[in-house]
Amino acid sequence: MNILRILLVLLSLSFAGSINAQGILMRLGNNHMKNLNYKAAIEAYKKVLDKEDNGQAKINLAEAYRRLSDTQNAEQWYAQVVQMSSIEAAQYLYYAQMLQQNGKCEQAKKWFKRYAEASPDDTRGQYLARSCDYVDELMTKNAKHYEVQRLWFNSPNDDFSPFYYRDGLIFASERKVEKYVKRSSSSSDKPFLKLFFVQMLSSNIESPNSPSCDFIYGKPKVFSDELGSRYHEASAVFTADEREVFFTRSTTGEDLGANNSNASVYRLQLYHSEWMGESWSKPQSLSFNSRTYSCAHPALSED
Repeated sequence: MNILRILLVLLSLSFAGSINAQGILMRLGNNHMKNLNYKAAIEAYKKVLDKEDNGQAKINLAEAYRRLSDTQNAEQWYAQVVQMSSIEAAQYLYYAQMLQQNGKCEQAKKWFKRYAEASPDDTRGQYLARSCDYVDELMTKNAKHYEVQRLWFNSPNDDFSPFYYRDGLIFASERKVEKYVKRSSSSSDKPFLKLFFVQMLSSNIESPNSPSCDFIYGKPKVFSDELGSRYHEASAVFTADEREVFFTRSTTGEDLGANNSNASVYRLQLYHSEWMGESWSKPQSLSFNSRTYSCAHPALSED
């Protein structure tokens, strides 16, 4: 009898230790999510799910993959999440979006409608479900009128938001920059976005706007060290005389002041700089930026 009691006590202690370990892993994953370190959060939640069927871990895992734009893995986990009871209606929307991005429009339509039923005040479900009906038309409508080519200087990471500048293009990129100190975003483990410039040379200089004009591009380089910071810069636009630039920069709680001292709080803000003849002036935050919400992706009107 004493041996049986000892075995029961040992089993109880082992079970309690296992439960405690899962709790520690969940808290670790949640902290990583809070700090936008989604890759580390994924590893923590996977370890939890290796030991038990944990609904919240599945929800958080799907969310982490969605934040990393890993639509394939996000779809896989949202497929399990939407089968759970007592989930938020937003999970239907996220699952439908992952399906749509993965080219599964008919399946996505079903879940967009499910979201519309669960959240009748939000019109996104209705409109997105309707968009699935004419996706083929959108993909083929003007196919004969345009030729889309991938530019050679794209990197394996994100490259976006091109803008004509002087004799080339300004664009945002996550590509690596050869420097002594290498820094990366904890959310994606990729380099921080920076503004790059690539010179654009035409083989038909006399008529650069000719439809038959082919362009040769140089090697991209960092546009300006003066506009750089510790984190992201992207989406630059210039005035007509090309002497002023507006762009998006990410800031943390430390940058925003004492009321936002938590470094994991990120805000996007718009900055402005002027060309001083040999370099750009120190970028200034625009007056309508806020500590409580983001402002991003500027555009200029003619005036």
